[in-house]
Amino acid sequence: MNSIYDDKVLQDAMSNFGRAEQLCNSEEMKLLCHGLASLAFSINELGKHVQFIEEKVGVSPLRGFEGLLGTQAARE
Repeated sequence: MNSIYDDKVLQDAMSNFGRAEQLCNSEEMKLLCHGLASLAFSINELGKHVQFIEEKVGVSPLRGFEGLLGTQAARE
C-alpha cells in the first residue's frame, strides 16, 4: 500500500466517525483506525471478487466451505 492510499483511508475513517479525529491523537489510535479501515476495504474487495466469480461461474465458490463450517459447528 502506498502512503497516499494509507492517508486517504485514514482520513476517510476519521471523517466517517464524528469524534474519531479527536480520539485519533495517539499513534496507537491512528494505527487502530487505519487497520480497521483497511480491514473494511479488504472485506469489501473480497465480496466484489466473490460476486464476480458467482456471476461468471453461476455458483458460489464458498459452497463447500460453508458446508465444512456447518460440519465443524455441529461437532463443537
